[in-house]
Amino acid sequence: MSRQAVARIIAITIVGSLFALLAVSGAKANIEHYRSLSHDAPLAELQKSERSFDKTFVVTILVMGGFVLLIDGLSWLVLQAINWISPPPRPEPAPEESTGPTLRFH
Repeated sequence: MSRQAVARIIAITIVGSLFALLAVSGAKANIEHYRSLSHDAPLAELQKSERSFDKTFVVTILVMGGFVLLIDGLSWLVLQAINWISPPPRPEPAPEESTGPTLRFH
């Protein structure tokens, strides 16, 4: 597996973990909010939410673009750290090409 693939996997894992923590904490706050409401209040509150496809689509595209940029930037940083810790092997020089028999005088 290449170093770049490893760096990308590490970056995706970090961003995914942070996003999961954010989603879980937001869900807990929502549960506590809805539990504090009366029996019919949650339905009334959900009906107030007017979402249009256009706005949701644009926000989703921007958020996904942000995730892509975040993952690319983070994977670049991880790759630089990997290369700093363990530099990649230097390629061996290519052998000289021979165009035919050569005469060598000693």
